[in-house]
Amino acid sequence: MTHNQIGLSAGYEGATAADIVRLFVANQSLRLARLESVAALPRVKSPIHCWWANEGQHLKLKAILQREMQCVLHHQMVDADHRTIITAPQFLQDLNNVLTHC
Repeated sequence: MTHNQIGLSAGYEGATAADIVRLFVANQSLRLARLESVAALPRVKSPIHCWWANEGQHLKLKAILQREMQCVLHHQMVDADHRTIITAPQFLQDLNNVLTHC
């Protein structure tokens, strides 16, 4: 039987039966864990800090967050794009300040 006949994509070519069983068991374990954890998580009661890359959609998202979240929101624009924001000096300094004062 080929991989296509049993519903596996071409990315699994060369996989052994043991590999497929491991993937199945891992998938089932994650599915069961998700089904068993249906209890609602407690509401976040701490401030939420958002850093926005200077690339556009932040105003719409900021308004949605402000409306939907029932906690304190802090927004900061960073002169960076989505790929470089996490290494931008402004973001790193702001993050350090937030973590220092928590």
